[in-house]
Formats: sequence, C-alpha cells, structure tokens
Amino acid sequence: MDAFSRVLGFVGVSFLLAGLIGCNAADPDGDSVNNPDRSNVNLVKGGYDAFAVGDMDGVHGLLAPDLVWYEAESLPYGGVYHGPESVMENIFAAIGQDWSDYAAEPLRYIDGGDHVVVLGEYRGIHNESGGRLKVPFVHIWRMQDGQLVEFHQFTDTAAWISAAGL
Repeated sequence: MDAFSRVLGFVGVSFLLAGLIGCNAADPDGDSVNNPDRSNVNLVKGGYDAFAVGDMDGVHGLLAPDLVWYEAESLPYGGVYHGPESVMENIFAAIGQDWSDYAAEPLRYIDGGDHVVVLGEYRGIHNESGGRLKVPFVHIWRMQDGQLVEFHQFTDTAAWISAAGL
C-alpha cells in the first residue's frame, strides 16, 4: 500500500470521528450549524498561521497548561507529551533543528464544536539526509476555554522515516 493510500485510510477515520463527535464534514471552510461563530476553528487556524510565520509565542499561547499531545508513535518525535513546554521542546524545537523549509499546511477544517479536525500536508527537507517530505496529515484538536487541551496526529510515518533517511 502506498503512502497516499495509508493516509486516505486516516482521512476515512477522521470523517468517521467527525461524524461521531457531530462535525459538519461537508463544509470545507469549517462553518457549522452547531457553531456559527466558528471560534474554535478560528483559534486553530490562528495556531497554524502563527506556526507558519515562526511565531512560537503565539503557538505556545494556544496550548493549555494541562495539554496532552499524541504524536504518531513511530516518528522520531513520537509519543505522548504533557504540557506546552514538553511539546515546544520535544516536537517543535526538534523539527526546527532537523528540517528546513518545513511546513504543516492545513487544507481543510472540519468543525465539531470543541473538536476541530484538520486535513493537511507536511512538507520539508531533512537537513542531514536531504530527503524531501511531502505527506498528508490528519490532526484532531480538542479545545476548551480557548486553548488546546488535547491533540492527535495521524500521518504516514513511513514517509517521514524515509525522508529522514532513517
């Protein structure tokens, strides 16, 4: 099974989860009858925008003190992280050291009220191997009181490992 097919499976799971948590998966802009002000979608969009321009203080401000972050287990950064500092150091700083021209570009937001599902694409060039990363992702954000309290990442980890030359 190729990388795209594996991630399509993740996308199918995300739409299943979206249905279970009451998301309006048919809306590409994240508008929802259940949440017309789209505040959580806008917060999540702001997080990606901050990351894209290197505003790590802006990213950090979105993370709740009791954050639980699930990074795909077989990635070099994989595992479960607790708290903003752990995520900033073990994921964002590590990615910044290992990759250049790195981007996590959201392509679609699915509004589920307190849950926001984001479909997107990672891109980058590994600094040591020179390998190029271009792989889809599914992110599931759980928001509470304007902050991220739980994050789940789904992606093609084999493509990451290949690009990193591991």
